[in-house]
Amino acid sequence: MLTHLYKSVFGRVVLAATLLAGMALPASAEQFSTFYQGARPLGMGGAFTAVADDHNALFYNPAGLTQNTKWNSLDLINIEAEASAVAFDVYGDVTKTQTQAEAALLIRNNIGEHFRVRADTLPNVIMPNFGMGVIGQVTLDGEFRNLVSPNIRIVGKADVGLTASVARKMVGGRLSLGGSARYVRRKGVDKVYTVIEVAGGNVDPYADMGAWESDVSFDLGAMVRPPLPFSPVFAITALNITDLDFGLAGEVPMQVNLGVAVRPKIGAFTVNLAADYVDLTNNLVNDTDRPKRINLGAEVQLWKFMAVRAGLHQGYLTAGATLDVWVLKLDVATYAEELGAYAGQRDDRRYIARLDLF
Repeated sequence: MLTHLYKSVFGRVVLAATLLAGMALPASAEQFSTFYQGARPLGMGGAFTAVADDHNALFYNPAGLTQNTKWNSLDLINIEAEASAVAFDVYGDVTKTQTQAEAALLIRNNIGEHFRVRADTLPNVIMPNFGMGVIGQVTLDGEFRNLVSPNIRIVGKADVGLTASVARKMVGGRLSLGGSARYVRRKGVDKVYTVIEVAGGNVDPYADMGAWESDVSFDLGAMVRPPLPFSPVFAITALNITDLDFGLAGEVPMQVNLGVAVRPKIGAFTVNLAADYVDLTNNLVNDTDRPKRINLGAEVQLWKFMAVRAGLHQGYLTAGATLDVWVLKLDVATYAEELGAYAGQRDDRRYIARLDLF
């Protein structure tokens, strides 16, 4: 009975997520193809290349591991979940869809809306000059298509991987260099579902995913700290060198990012101000729009247990906060991703939360 109940509930959740994931962008629009984005960096507008002082350094800049002072930073139980604003608007309607007419109407009413849902876990250990993490991640994207003959194209990915990073300070601590090696296995689906399949509950992207594919990539990063007021940090990182290529399950191209950050003292508060230029070599998407690649962020540590953040990500406002109490840490953020060919064309507002239990 419990097994039957689990399958029933899971089936409804998958169907709902799949229908919602169909609210995607037109074929000509693109969002950056990245492997992992964290709640804290996203709250800062994604400007994290020259900050990178926590577990996010494993995916943003391994040179940042030299900033960690804890020898036993273990984070073995955590979960991160992300959903776009559309999910909260139409989730109830999706779960009630039973007939072909209802499914067709739902698709027609939402053509042009984008949806993404993502969940991941990242057990990790971070120490001075070293970090390692194991990631499991599922992402769904898609689009509702065709007013005359409605259908849903679903693009889904499931990733499992291992990342290990090392770093070292040089030149009296003014220069930090770091490197990462990453092994990832992925399976994916890119399939069009008809109204008949949707109404009949025959939509299961995970079951339709193909075989697992594997690949290896590398990251290199550097940080420079010149003896100037406000402790500026200049950084550069090359992520996913050699690309992560999974054949039909998609590709994560190499990207080169530049960053700068300053850390002024404002009374008793610790402040991070950061700016990034992402994808210097224009590998992630076909467009070359510069404003789409500019991220700005700010973070203020109010007390030991609380921080707040704000920023601009591809021209759109972001916000975030952290609550760190005893064995529980909660990070929340909202940001918007550009789905079009240039900043300001078409945004997709998303919300993300991460819960850690130490």
